Amino acid sequence: MTHSLPDGFTMRPATLEDAQLVSDLRNDRFETVRGDRPSTPERVLQNWNHPKFDLATDSRLVFAPHDVGHVQSSGVRMTTHRTIDQSAN
Repeated sequence: MTHSLPDGFTMRPATLEDAQLVSDLRNDRFETVRGDRPSTPERVLQNWNHPKFDLATDSRLVFAPHDVGHVQSSGVRMTTHRTIDQSAN
């Protein structure tokens, strides 16, 4: 599958080191929708380590040119945005 992004956006598969970032993004969304923050990096890693989940092919992190993050994993699109430090990416 070919992905086309607007100019300045970058995309890459998640890595195990992204568990905290993904957990934070999920919690931002959960808090907006449900009022709680149940995600933890440990739970993210547990999901990612499932035998039927390939982190390299089943995950994508998209970074906007203005330090806004977007996460999509496990086939569920979460359109939560947050300012992040891209210098670590």
